[in-house]
Amino acid sequence: MNFQPQQSASEQRNAHVYKMDTFSRNNIIYGLSIGSFMLIVFFNDNLEFFFSLILSTAFYYVIEKNISSTIWMIYFTSTYFSSKPKFLILWGFFSAILCAAFIIFQNILVLPNSEFLDTYLKSVFLSGSIFCFSGFLRAFLVSSSIVNSHFIRRGFFAIFQRVFLFARSIAVAFIWITYMQTNGYNSFSMLIYVVMKIGLLYMIVGDTVRSIKVFSYNKSRMFRAAPNDIDEGLACPICFSFPEEPIILNCHHLACYQCIYHWVAQKPICPMCRNSIDPPLFVEMADSYIPPAIFLTAI
Repeated sequence: MNFQPQQSASEQRNAHVYKMDTFSRNNIIYGLSIGSFMLIVFFNDNLEFFFSLILSTAFYYVIEKNISSTIWMIYFTSTYFSSKPKFLILWGFFSAILCAAFIIFQNILVLPNSEFLDTYLKSVFLSGSIFCFSGFLRAFLVSSSIVNSHFIRRGFFAIFQRVFLFARSIAVAFIWITYMQTNGYNSFSMLIYVVMKIGLLYMIVGDTVRSIKVFSYNKSRMFRAAPNDIDEGLACPICFSFPEEPIILNCHHLACYQCIYHWVAQKPICPMCRNSIDPPLFVEMADSYIPPAIFLTAI
């Protein structure tokens, strides 16, 4: 006689759970397979959309990163104290070319398979043209020293970029409202979109006002440049070398700009006499960098 081992109640319950897990796993595998197939079909039908989006984002990132990193170096270091970043003229030229390309593609590129994707791509290209025009202006203003390090460190470009973000938000809103009207969206959906857009604009305006206040407040808190005829024997009390960009503190002690900036960020006191120092306030986006995520959220 053959005896089958009898499973305990817990073993039966575990086996049942395992069967349920196998069933769920098989459903997930089949679902992902079907979803992947549909994504491949969608990708093939809208290949020009994905290609245009990836290419435009890559070009935008390279140009934006090079311009904003130079402004960042001016803000935090003394790298360009004795020389102008003339190479920004080239990046400004690239930014102007990309701006023109965005304007052209916005008017000629049409996606026949999806009006939504076509509208989104047009709004991305419009955003790109606005941001690239900003890049051209920033490159020109910095390379020509029209906007010098003093204004950059007070937070000028934080205000500058918020103005362009405000303009972008208004510009793309017209594209999407037109799309919703053309495709018969109900009034409630359009109202929700407008309310959310007004909330975004309100946030940008409020943040711009705060940036302007910081810019004005920093005027009295900026480190003063030392005169050109300082004694060459003087040394920075932090790095112990002759200051590359000499700064005079309120207590009349001398230090490097880069050294004292990072020093007061940790200890707002003079490294020599321990007197209190009020450093300039930092404002977000002071380096003018607009990440690709903002570039792509053109709705």
